[in-house]
This record gives sequence, C-alpha cells and structure tokens, in this order.
Amino acid sequence: MDYPGARSRNVSGYIEIANLTNWAIGLQLVRSRSSWEDEQNSIDMTTTLSTSDLRLISVSDYHRMAETGILAADEQVELMGGQILKKMPKSPAHSALCKRIEKLFEHRLGERILVRVQDPIQLDRLSEPEPDLAIVRPTSNFYSDRHPTPVDIYLLVEVSDTTLNRDLGIKANLYAAAGIRDYWVVEIATQQLHVFRDPQSDGYQRQLILRAQQSVSPLFFPDCSIVVQACFEESRSRE
Repeated sequence: MDYPGARSRNVSGYIEIANLTNWAIGLQLVRSRSSWEDEQNSIDMTTTLSTSDLRLISVSDYHRMAETGILAADEQVELMGGQILKKMPKSPAHSALCKRIEKLFEHRLGERILVRVQDPIQLDRLSEPEPDLAIVRPTSNFYSDRHPTPVDIYLLVEVSDTTLNRDLGIKANLYAAAGIRDYWVVEIATQQLHVFRDPQSDGYQRQLILRAQQSVSPLFFPDCSIVVQACFEESRSRE
C-alpha cells in the first residue's frame, strides 16, 4: 500500500517507511472533521467494485496457495470465477441426501458413469468448484492425474438447504457459462428438483421445477427416468 508523503528504502530485507506517523495523524484529523453520516449508512463498498477492479485468482494460484499453506488442507472453500468462497457446513440431512442420490445413480446407471461426491471439477482457468455430486464420464484411473472438465461432465447436482440462493444464482450462472448442459438443484426444504438446461454465456435458458411423482431423465441418459420422490426416500433395495 502507498502512503502519501512516505519514503521507502530497502534495508537488509526490511522496508522502512518514513513520515508514516505524520500521515496517519493527518488522516485522523481529517476523519474527525468529517460527517459520521457515511459510516452510519453502512455503505457496502463491494457494491462499487466491478470485476475489473479485482485481482482474480487462477486455478494455478489457488493450488499454490494450498501447497504453501496459505489455504489449510482442511479449509472448506472453493474457487468460483476467480474468487475464493467459503463452503457452508453440511447438515446430517444434506449429507444423507447426497449419499441417497449417489446410490440412486450408481444403481440406475452402473458402469456407464462415475459419481464424484463433493470433489473438485475444473470449469476453466478461474473456477474449480466442488459440486455435491458430479456425474462424469468414467476413466480407468478415476481422474488421478486431473480433475474433470466440462467435456467429461454429464450432470452436476447441488443439494440445497442453506445454500439455495447461491446454487440457483451464482453457481447456475457459473455452470451455464462453462457449458454444463444439465444441472440439477435438489431443494431439501420443499423436496423440489430444479432442472437447468440450454446453457448460454448469460445463464440457463430453460428451468423446470419438479416435485413428488414427477420424473425427469438426465440429458445424456434419456433411458433413465428419475422420480423426484425417489431422491428423498429412505434407502431401500430397488428391483
């Protein structure tokens, strides 16, 4: 950060800032003469920033941050659009529903797919989200050398309780811009399924909301019909 009236020089690896104290005192005097109305209005400065004002983080940067310990190994975050977002804690209902849907797809589609649960995918150079479920093309090495990219992805599924706004908004737009052709949001509270299709750069052009005994087939597997209620039922053997 640059300080008005300050001089800096490198001394044995340290940076010496001159006149910083005088500058800080002057700043305090200016603030004391200003009106406190702006602070009382609690203006959110982020509303004045555009993407061009931000230094976006690439996937490579993100990985280096983890390798050097800037991000802890167990830190619950994901990279979306060049920005690091915190992941919300998972409730028991959320975890159970993820497992039910995982088992449902594995039972119905078997070796035709690989189901990844809360693992990273790489959408582009600025995004490495961790969707609740990614139904992807199977590979012999289970993606040991890379994360799946959009060409590998058949379907993305987010299970939503406290994250509904993010899943229907930020994530839907991100997945659409990356060309993900089939995106589902399973809403816990209402037991509804939101289906997004026809991705464009500005978002999905089609959205369906299904519930109860209504059914839908994954876009890449039209022979596999999924009844919405089956996602929420207690695990049981299926014929």
